[in-house]
Amino acid sequence: MIATACLVAVVIELALAVWLMGECRFLIPYRGILIARYGHILVAIASVLFANLFGLSYLATRQLFLKDTGRKLAHFRRAWPMPVDADPHHSVVVSGFSRTPEAQRTD
Repeated sequence: MIATACLVAVVIELALAVWLMGECRFLIPYRGILIARYGHILVAIASVLFANLFGLSYLATRQLFLKDTGRKLAHFRRAWPMPVDADPHHSVVVSGFSRTPEAQRTD
C-alpha cells in the first residue's frame, strides 16, 4: 500500500512538473540563474508537495482497498470455530491466526 501511494504521488508530481515546464518556456533563458538562486527553494517546494501527495494518496488507497476488510476476512473466523468447553485464556495459533478473539501472544 505504501508502494502504491508512492507511485501515485510520483506520477502526479512528474505530470505537474512536465505541465509546468511546458507553461514556463519563457524562463528557459534564465534557467541557470533560477537554479543557482532558487534551486534549494524549488527542491523544498517539490519535497513538501511530494509529502502532501503521498499522504493524500495513502489515505485514498486505505479508504479504497481496505473498505470491506472485515467482511472479506470473516471466513477466517468461521474456519476455526471455537469449542464450547475451550479455555478462553488458552489460545492456539495456527498459521498466524488465533482461534480465540482475545488471544494475546506472549512469546
